[in-house]
Amino acid sequence: TKGEVGVGYEEFIKNITSNIKKFEFVTFDYGDRVPRNDFSTRIYEKHEVFPIFKENLELKKYFATTDITYDVYFSHIEDCFKELGISDISFKTQMQALVEFGIIDLLEILKENSDENRYLRESQKIKTLVEPTGMGDRFKMLHVKKYS
Repeated sequence: TKGEVGVGYEEFIKNITSNIKKFEFVTFDYGDRVPRNDFSTRIYEKHEVFPIFKENLELKKYFATTDITYDVYFSHIEDCFKELGISDISFKTQMQALVEFGIIDLLEILKENSDENRYLRESQKIKTLVEPTGMGDRFKMLHVKKYS
């Protein structure tokens, strides 16, 4: 009853499914399978977050200079693919997806082939991506495959 509506997904998905015979579509973003039933649109500027409906927020100040985002309603995207006959779809947390894609294996290769300082720097970056209290659970992944 309250929140954002993603526009253009249907047309975009119809375009790629009808024009590309084989593909893997992978997206990572904030959001979940179900809508929040609240407004999530926010502005990011220099690592600060501003809710778009914040009182006294000067929207003109941020126009064309900042990132504007909202929580994605992934089931809407998934349903758009299913309506076009594509059913090979998986939905996971970013942590699950990156581990399955082999990020830990890549980290082990780095450990074997670089110095300790570089390994520690890169492992910190990976930790941020996969930590459940950080981006690991907050970001989700939708993976769609079409092979026919």
